[in-house]
Formats: sequence, C-alpha cells, structure tokens
Amino acid sequence: MDKVGQELFSERQRDEIIVPLRAGVVPRVGLEKFQVGRLEEMKSLRRDLDKVSQGGVCFRLVSGESGAGKTFLRQALSHQARQQGLVVASVDLNARRRFTGRGPGKNLYNEIVRSLSTRSRPDGLALTNIVERFIFSAIRSAHGQQCSPHEIIETRLKDFEELAGGFDFIEVIRSYWQGLETSNELLKKEALAWLQGKFSRLSEARKSLNVCSIINGQNYFDVIKMLAQFIRFAGYKGLLLNIDEITVITLLPAATRTKEYEQLLFIFNDLMQGSGEGLGLVLYATPPLMHDVKKGIPSHCALYGRLSPNPFVESGWEDFSAPVLSLAPLAADEIMQLFFKLRHIFSYGDELLYPLDDDGIHEFIDTYNLNQPDDQNTRAGVRLFLDYLAVREFNQTNSAQSLPQHQASNAEVF
Repeated sequence: MDKVGQELFSERQRDEIIVPLRAGVVPRVGLEKFQVGRLEEMKSLRRDLDKVSQGGVCFRLVSGESGAGKTFLRQALSHQARQQGLVVASVDLNARRRFTGRGPGKNLYNEIVRSLSTRSRPDGLALTNIVERFIFSAIRSAHGQQCSPHEIIETRLKDFEELAGGFDFIEVIRSYWQGLETSNELLKKEALAWLQGKFSRLSEARKSLNVCSIINGQNYFDVIKMLAQFIRFAGYKGLLLNIDEITVITLLPAATRTKEYEQLLFIFNDLMQGSGEGLGLVLYATPPLMHDVKKGIPSHCALYGRLSPNPFVESGWEDFSAPVLSLAPLAADEIMQLFFKLRHIFSYGDELLYPLDDDGIHEFIDTYNLNQPDDQNTRAGVRLFLDYLAVREFNQTNSAQSLPQHQASNAEVF
C-alpha cells in the first residue's frame, strides 16, 4: 500500500470530507488530505496567482470532462489564493447570468460581488470588510503621517480618476467614508448598494449619492477592474475570478452566443494588453466549448485564434502555460493513491477500521475499469467507491467476491 500518512480524523473532520464526496460535491475543506495528481496544472496556476499578487493579470480556461476534477481544481486554487492574500469570487454561468446583456451581464456582476471571499470570510459577502479595511488602513496611515484620514483616502483614490467610471467610484467610496465617520448607516448602505450593482435606475442613485452612472450589463467589467485595484489598496494582493459552466454559451441562440464570444474576446485582449491590475480570470468548461466547430469557440475565428491549442502539444509534448489548460484523466496509479487516501479518511485514519484491504481496492478498480482513461469519470468513481466502503462497513461478513455481479447494474454510472 502507498503511504497515506498517519493522521487521525475526528468524526466531524471525516464527515466534512466524506459526506460531500458521497453526494458528488467537492468539500469546502480538507482538499489537501486526498489530493493526487494535477501537480503540473496546479504549479502553472500558482504561477498565475503569483503574477496577480505582484499586480499582474492572467486569463486561463480550464477544460475537462464532467467529473474530471475541474471543481476540485477550482476549490484548491481558491483556497491557495485566499492563503496568499487574494480576494476570490467564484460564480457559475447560466442562461440568466452571462457576460453580455442588460440583465444577464448585471446579474453576473451582482453574483461576483456577492461571492467575494477572503481568508477570514471564505464563504463570501466580504465586500463590506474590503471597503472598511481600505478606510481603516487610511486612518492608520494618517495617524502615522500626522495628517487627516481624508487626505490619505483622497490620495489613494486619485488613481481612479483616469479610469472609465472612476469619478463615480471615488464618490461612492467617499460616501461610505462619510457614513462611517458620521455614523450614517443609510449612507453606508447606499454606497454599498451602488458597489453591489443594486441600483436599477440612475435617478435613484442620484438621489442617494452624487454619481452620474450606475453599474449595468455594459460597464461592469470596468468596475471589476477598479475593484481589483481597490482591493490592492485595501491591503489584499489582488482579485481572482473563477467562472464555471462556461459551456452554457454553446446552448444559447446564435446571435446571443456570438455576443458572448465577442465579450470574451474583449476581456482577453483587455487583460493581455495590460489593462487592469492584480486581476486573474479563470474559466472552467467542458471540451465541447473548445471542440464544437458550430457552437463552440472554434465558431468564432478571432477568439479561437487567441485560445487555439499549441500545435506542438499534438506531437506528444506538454504545455501548461497556454491560455487553455486541458485536464487529462488521472493515471492508474493516481486513482489507486486517491482510493487509498479516501479509505484512510473514511476509517478516521485508523488502519484497524479499514473496511477493505489493498487487494480489495485493486479488485474494485479492475472491476469497474477505473484504470481506463477513456472510460474514467473520477467523480462517479469516487462516489461508487465510498458507497461500497459504506456497504462493507455495515456488512463486514460479505466477501469482496460479490463485486463482479454488481458490475452490470452500475456500469451506467460511468
């Protein structure tokens, strides 16, 4: 048996990992306890995080079959980003939450802001903390420099004057500072409402704040870039955006689909040309997005020209630095190591409680062809394995020889 460590797990620690996995969901905690493979992929994405932390930008698209580990990679990357001091937002695309459209574009922005998370607030809703951290940081600097916090705040916000919508952004932060200074909760609430994109009419925003614009489906990306820079002024390293379910674009009507690809092209060009500071965008999709010549990215020549695969990769070489990162199936030995680790966690880290020996794991993998890359669905395989461990735990008198007769009834899982 490969080494899996000697760590013991409490019932809570064990259930925080096993229960979500049995439900087909990636746990929020404990990912490092059963992570296998994907070393080069994670190394490449960590380099992107380092780049963002230093004030740079990145644009990556992670492509993999359903159940191949995209969500796991996203969770692991988000955790790593928060540990490095970045703010993270993770959202899913759907028909009502897209890159373009008056309503869908704004809905995407709303969800991004709602899901902002930090190391101290990993579950989201961190916008208030970010704004107040910026202000309190200015207050501390003012005390050190023996000047008023207003001077420090104005100096730090001056950079936004050159950006699209920057004057309104500055005014909103001023309003929050004034509300904080005068204990005006309504003013603070209205300033946050503007940042959250909650105003649907400019007239309403003008009554509450001295602004000339509101966030909508056309200008939200400009605001995201300002947020990323503001986040750095607040003392964080930058902003990482994880956007999943990108393949939903292929299901949209042709005209809408084209607009989505045009917006993606604009965002890609904008970031690659140095517009933005401390901003990382990682998209997650299934292979049809990159392979469907009628509805996928290949149907948009300009965007495909930016994201097309490295031709040398087809010669058997690998490139983990390209904009598109394709997830290959886990190797047979990685699947084996994964199951060893899951068995260890399932048994609270106590080898005496293992419901299945090493030979039993080998037989399980062979029976369900989990070592065949072409047939591999890691998520489904993990669920089936944990279900089998649960059955073994409660039926310890049955032998592993009963496995083959269940193969046919479970084959459709894969």
